[in-house]
Amino acid sequence: GLFLASVDLFFKSKDESLPVWVEIRPVVNGFPSSTVSIPYSKKSLMPEDVNVSNTPNAANTATKTTFTFDNPIYLEPGKEYALVVQTSSINYEVYISELGKKQVNSDSIVSEQPYLGSLFKSQNASTWTPFQLEDLMFVLNKCEFSTTPSTVFFKNTRPAANIAQDWMDVQVNNLLFSKTKINYAFKATNHDDLTTDSSYTDFTPDTNYRHLERKIILNQAAESFNVRCILSTIDPDISPWLDVTRYNVIS
Repeated sequence: GLFLASVDLFFKSKDESLPVWVEIRPVVNGFPSSTVSIPYSKKSLMPEDVNVSNTPNAANTATKTTFTFDNPIYLEPGKEYALVVQTSSINYEVYISELGKKQVNSDSIVSEQPYLGSLFKSQNASTWTPFQLEDLMFVLNKCEFSTTPSTVFFKNTRPAANIAQDWMDVQVNNLLFSKTKINYAFKATNHDDLTTDSSYTDFTPDTNYRHLERKIILNQAAESFNVRCILSTIDPDISPWLDVTRYNVIS
């Protein structure tokens, strides 16, 4: 699979006030899904962020409009997806190609489809009509990840009172692939010596872990409990994925 970072579209015209948005949907029985979209894949732009042009060119940033997703969108291998463009205005026009017709500002004829996909049109984003000779002009920009490991640190928020810790269960929410890995380690303040932190120690998340000596999470501004995550991949198309809003520790 791969992670999708953004989508480039090419507009002929736009509305003066209403937005336009894109989203990624799974293909069901040959048609874009009418009810399901890939999480975090909806991205909306206001007219002032939309570029229009009479000479669309993928290499010219002035003629394209980039929809950058708030999070990289993971697309599974072997599955079909649809790029859906929607708006509540009739004033947006996007560039498409049609077999047998001339290219824009050129006498060259469109003689083949660049992709194996199909163009669908809909009035309500749920009932789709295929147009087999037409294709949308677009560019998909995928993420390219470094194969050098990267490190993320989590630190505790300040508790209402000191929390003694003999056991811990660090609960995580991540997505791993066969060519990726996350190494977890923790560092905490020693209960019997509040001036000394332990060194980082590897542990397995989502399991009960017993400390060799009692730790303490202090009621003070400085963090006294830290989790280190080392993310690595050997495939530049994919990366481990963390939901940073769903990490917590039970003491």
